[in-house]
Amino acid sequence: MQGNTKPTWQNVLLTDSGFYYDNELDKPLTLLISRFQAMLGKPFSEAKVLFIPTAAMQDKTKADAITKRLQSELLCMGVLPNNITIHDIDGSLTEDDAMKFDVIYFTGGNTPYLAKRVKEANFEKIIKKMIYANKVYVGMSAGSMLLMSHFNVDDIHNPIFEGLGLINAYGTAHCAPGMPSRTDLPLPHIALQENQALEVHNDGYKLIKAFSAEKFLSDVMAQDAAALQKYFTPDAVICWHDSNEQFTAAEYIRANCEYPGTWKCRIERVNEIDGGIALVYRISSEDGEMHLVTSFITIDDEKISRMDEYYSMCDAAPEWRQAMKIGRPII
Repeated sequence: MQGNTKPTWQNVLLTDSGFYYDNELDKPLTLLISRFQAMLGKPFSEAKVLFIPTAAMQDKTKADAITKRLQSELLCMGVLPNNITIHDIDGSLTEDDAMKFDVIYFTGGNTPYLAKRVKEANFEKIIKKMIYANKVYVGMSAGSMLLMSHFNVDDIHNPIFEGLGLINAYGTAHCAPGMPSRTDLPLPHIALQENQALEVHNDGYKLIKAFSAEKFLSDVMAQDAAALQKYFTPDAVICWHDSNEQFTAAEYIRANCEYPGTWKCRIERVNEIDGGIALVYRISSEDGEMHLVTSFITIDDEKISRMDEYYSMCDAAPEWRQAMKIGRPII
């Protein structure tokens, strides 16, 4: 006789505060978006999203603001407006209709209120069916804490703070930077900070500490020494391979901030790699000089521990190749 088998699921992504740095849509948290994309397994433009703002619905003004902001994030990722369906939990959604969506996205707001609404409408059944079918569950703040066993570490015996228990841990969102997890509790304590997320599967979870390439390059181009110091580990190594130079973080910051001229950049591509990101960006000066930069950035605990950069001058094709009359401009 076959025994009961434990469901195998892996597409749960619980964010502290969404997918963009400081709510600025030009500064995506690349690692989080990359993980979301990998879970989805298809272009964002093909994703159908069930968007649940119930946690914020006690305050309509707040609910409208959160809905607008998080929908804007989805649109920036490439989700089409007509593929986002807003649903305030009211018992009207059937399991069959829910299963037509690729993603279920729970916003932030009041976590006890959200948990109460979910349980009263028996919406937990829909959530679990979607998760067990490896639909993508995305949470932000309250939507993330909902899946914890409990979400108030200061009142662990109060049932109003009980979540759905898909993660056997206590959860706290919006923790101050560097705040340690509690170690005096019956279960593990997960302390999510801004720009972090939890990747969850049926056998456990992994903390993702995000890094915004756009924010970093914005500070590089602004030659903001004070801001740049915050990006690097104390023993960080930075290599400019085309000129055979290796820098400490302090040396790199000095070289960058004293670099002649005014520069701007445009990111061409960002990819997650083992231990960090691969980044391609184009920089240009006021006098028309232009370079294409390939950068491999190793990230440890949200800071850069190593950065290897390769610069190439952006020039026209050489005359011998132009004479062949082959090829065409990329852009």
